[in-house]
Amino acid sequence: GESYDFAMTGLGEAPISIGHGGEGSDFNLVGEIVKTNATLHNVSGRMNVAGARTLEVGSFAVAGGELNVLDGAKLQVTNKSYVGAPWPAVARTVVSNATLRSTPVKINGSADNKIELGYDANNSDYLRGILEVLDGGDAALRFDMGGRNLNMGSVFLRGGALLKNNSTGGGLDGYMGNSGGGYLEIGSGADYRGVGYFVVGSGVGGRAVMAQLGGSLRHDNNGQGIVTSSGSASGAAYSSLYFGGGTAYIKPDIHICKCVWNETGRNGRGSVDVAGDADVTLTEYLWIACHSNSVGTVSLKGGTLATKQFRKPTNGSQFRTGVDVPFTDNRAYVNLNGGAIRAMTDGPIFESNLDLVTLFSGGVAIDVTNRTVTLGHEVVAATDGKGRCALLVANPTREAVDFDFEAPGYVIDSSLCINE
Repeated sequence: GESYDFAMTGLGEAPISIGHGGEGSDFNLVGEIVKTNATLHNVSGRMNVAGARTLEVGSFAVAGGELNVLDGAKLQVTNKSYVGAPWPAVARTVVSNATLRSTPVKINGSADNKIELGYDANNSDYLRGILEVLDGGDAALRFDMGGRNLNMGSVFLRGGALLKNNSTGGGLDGYMGNSGGGYLEIGSGADYRGVGYFVVGSGVGGRAVMAQLGGSLRHDNNGQGIVTSSGSASGAAYSSLYFGGGTAYIKPDIHICKCVWNETGRNGRGSVDVAGDADVTLTEYLWIACHSNSVGTVSLKGGTLATKQFRKPTNGSQFRTGVDVPFTDNRAYVNLNGGAIRAMTDGPIFESNLDLVTLFSGGVAIDVTNRTVTLGHEVVAATDGKGRCALLVANPTREAVDFDFEAPGYVIDSSLCINE
């Protein structure tokens, strides 16, 4: 329960490591420093950067306890940083009324300045790490979540928060659930702004959920938009996008079950749910089941979803010029049980080769203002009150370990679906 102040002065030119491991204690970094070969380490207790001060260091590693950036402080790092404690402990970084920056760096075409949640420098398994951005927090960074076997990484954007996902044009700008689990929650009053790649469920065995419960999301990427359930020829992730409130603007597309790097993946499962008063706009298309042996589901339970068309691809050439990879046994389902679809262009709203479009008792409204729109696909009544859907991910855990990291702020209702 004790508190210590540490002033970083006269540190010289040699690399240094500043560590803290006092269980239940506070280690307060005071003064200002610009030393890009310094590393902050916290093993237990709380390491705090607070007040009107700026720290620019090489990296930080939170192997337990908390690293807190608070009350007007600015922490800037130039290299890869880690937040991950061995299960069942949780390591945490908190940004409140303060700024956390990861300066863009490109190394061999890839970014090496990411904040990695559920990681350590030794690539250990069974780690858990959380980033919380609270009122007045401003975090600009690239992130990885859950990129190792049985690891779990989470980002919680609370009210008034702003997270910017920087892009330097190299490497992945944000991905979650690559063999482990990833969870991103955007709460009421929060503001997420992203560019570059954003992959929800990025590798074989991965589990990932992005849940927008309120606030604002804007993701600009002239290439692939938001991609879910990526992988390779040996398998792909399971993932869910849940829009339950707030506004989302995504440029250009959402791709459910799509491989980011090639078109040879298989066996992904992915879902997009729109509910409550969410208002979701795609500037182009909602692609469903974008690799072989995949199952993708879109379920409208409320809110509004604007798109040019619901589509199911048949070949990798639709995404990558010169690539001829036929997609086989990919299944695309749309469930309509409330809310509205806003047509963004003329023509059919549902592509004809979707596998099933099911209408439930909640119905759906289709806003065709200033458009000439057709359905394009048969819409059938639910059988015994049920439609078809991908295996839904209620939380991004691996079955082998009960992470119990933090309960998601929503529950996906699978009672209306027959899982595929």
